[in-house]
Amino acid sequence: MVVRSLPTELYRDGSASRVALAGRPSRRIDLGEAPAGDPAFAVLQRAARWTYLEGTDIEVRHTLLTAELAREWKPERPFGDGLAERLEPALDLASLVYKAHLRSGSKDTLKALADLRKTLVLDGPPPLCRAAWAK
Repeated sequence: MVVRSLPTELYRDGSASRVALAGRPSRRIDLGEAPAGDPAFAVLQRAARWTYLEGTDIEVRHTLLTAELAREWKPERPFGDGLAERLEPALDLASLVYKAHLRSGSKDTLKALADLRKTLVLDGPPPLCRAAWAK
């Protein structure tokens, strides 16, 4: 079931179960069977934990992971079959992109705070505060 939580979209095309991966290029591929074996299961668990349990940016992490999966997915390969090969590198890349996303957000926040401090120092306290401070 974890396999079904990773694509962007699940849908039926006639009798076939298919998935959509949003990214560049976007992919619409057969669902296929879930990968078997302990290594594949461990990577699936790691991907689900990173996507859904680490923090509040679930949608961002999910979008980054599906974009990385879509980027180098071979269209003729079913989703379940290709996960064993593509999930770990896609997860590593999505994690790096997410960290860069957080750093860029932090830079923007720090710049906004610095600008606010500068404005407060240059303008001084507002008139109401000046009257309270004068007492």
